[in-house]
Amino acid sequence: MNPLLGMYVHMHWGYAYPYAARTWSLEDWRAYASGLHALGYNLVMIWPLTETMPDPPTASDVAHLEKLGNVITMLQREFGMTVLITFGANTIGNTHAAEYPFETRPFFRTDLRLNPADPSAMDRLMRFRASLYRYLAHADGIVVIDSDPGGYAGSTNAEFTAILRRHLKLLRDANPEAMLWYWLWVGWESYNRFWEQAEKGGDAKLEVNPSDWAEVVEDLCTTPDDPWRLLVCWDSHRQLTERLGVEDRCVYFPYGAVEGEPTVPLTNCDPAGVEKALSGYPWGRPYLGCMANAQTHIVQLPNTCLFTHFARGGTPEVADLAGFAEKLIPGQGSLIVAAWQALADRAIEPARAVAEELLRVPKRELPHGEFSGLLMHDPTRFLDDLALQLAFSADLSDFAAAVEAGGDGTREMRGLVASWRAWTERTRFVDAYGGPVMDRLHPALRTLRSPAVDAVLADFDNWRNPAVRNGIIPRLLAAMGE
Repeated sequence: MNPLLGMYVHMHWGYAYPYAARTWSLEDWRAYASGLHALGYNLVMIWPLTETMPDPPTASDVAHLEKLGNVITMLQREFGMTVLITFGANTIGNTHAAEYPFETRPFFRTDLRLNPADPSAMDRLMRFRASLYRYLAHADGIVVIDSDPGGYAGSTNAEFTAILRRHLKLLRDANPEAMLWYWLWVGWESYNRFWEQAEKGGDAKLEVNPSDWAEVVEDLCTTPDDPWRLLVCWDSHRQLTERLGVEDRCVYFPYGAVEGEPTVPLTNCDPAGVEKALSGYPWGRPYLGCMANAQTHIVQLPNTCLFTHFARGGTPEVADLAGFAEKLIPGQGSLIVAAWQALADRAIEPARAVAEELLRVPKRELPHGEFSGLLMHDPTRFLDDLALQLAFSADLSDFAAAVEAGGDGTREMRGLVASWRAWTERTRFVDAYGGPVMDRLHPALRTLRSPAVDAVLADFDNWRNPAVRNGIIPRLLAAMGE
């Protein structure tokens, strides 16, 4: 069997079409899959976000599940792909979930965590999950993560293992050919201690204990004939699987190699970073393959290409982003690469110059290339998106540099607010974020000691009530605009 090379399609945040995967049509999925397939991807993992669905599900939920059922069939039959479906361990929609259509439903206002120690709650979870899973049961497996989204203060590793076993039974009842995948992340009990501290209002610190993973995997090893596999992300995960002799059940998942999440949609082009993330791949060991992830898939094309290159043993010297870009929009490859490079360099004047050049490209009949499916077959939107991102990135660098030089950044902030609003109006991504924008922006904002801005920034760290982070970007822009 060929090694698995996967992409995780993440659906947590509800924002605009075509940036959020929640909004894709079957034809959009087909277009994106055609590009992935051309790059060599043969696995897609999807989080369908059933954790926010009320019981009974709304009409928009059912439409989403029916569409994903067709997506799974299409991916398998037309592209020969393995398809996995992800679930949080113990989360369902709360009483407010039905107030929102699926495409725009905010997670932290609509999720409910059930107590794994309560048998009636777990029966409720599995009955409801089975009713939803029937739309998706022809997928090749279910993935259950040991932390976000899920967890419950005081819950034990044994209770999490019981949840995995319940999902295994669900699989056997609905699709005996499917696999159960345990996604090792921060560990069940470690994550629950973090939430317990947060809920009490203390200084919540995540302290990972490797025994969390060991207890769960060791339990799975007691039934080696059961259809289970592992997603491993860290060196400590790999070391455990090597010690237990289960490497032949593992896919390596260096989370964040293509794009972290949550992040403001902004194209990453980082050959060194992707190569480093994949340097942990256990070459020569009996792994099943590796997988990438993204949040805003249609803006993360360079790193999506680079991941396949390094995952198959490529080197930086022969990475051909120019050739890839030329096959996105023939005739525009060099300009696209110049835009990606300016974003990577966080340049100011080069970014502005490339943005102006992008806006001058005649957009009426741009040709399609081998990889144009990754653009949802809309090269005009893709080039305009690059121009908007370049303006935003240049203004962000300009503001940060002005504050670092000792200025008040007033003039630069006006430009930044304008360009960020323009990009936000395009994507409608308005929720909390980390990553490159936070790293560049927040230190500069804190330097200004603005009470209005500081009040918004404080909500980024509010784990006691994560719902306050929904819609936080317009609030921050308003405070900055003052």
